[in-house]
Amino acid sequence: MSLANVLDRMTQEEILECMDALYAYDQGCTDSGIKDALLKDALKKREDIEDLVLLQIGVIVSTRNQGYGLGDIQEFIRWCEDELDVYG
Repeated sequence: MSLANVLDRMTQEEILECMDALYAYDQGCTDSGIKDALLKDALKKREDIEDLVLLQIGVIVSTRNQGYGLGDIQEFIRWCEDELDVYG
């Protein structure tokens, strides 16, 4: 079974968690993040990647009371542009 097929079987929430873990690792959180080039490539190829990015931004916005803010959203968008080839 290919990684793309695995992603197709995952819930949206599970995919967002993967995206969050990839982002965390790339931001230096090597303990809580994950480094997986194959997973990142599979995410890039998803037709709904832009929708997933928007959902993840919504998660960040909804957790503002946990210390996340506008700068975090900007950094996440920059990461999506650089790492997932998503341009809004």
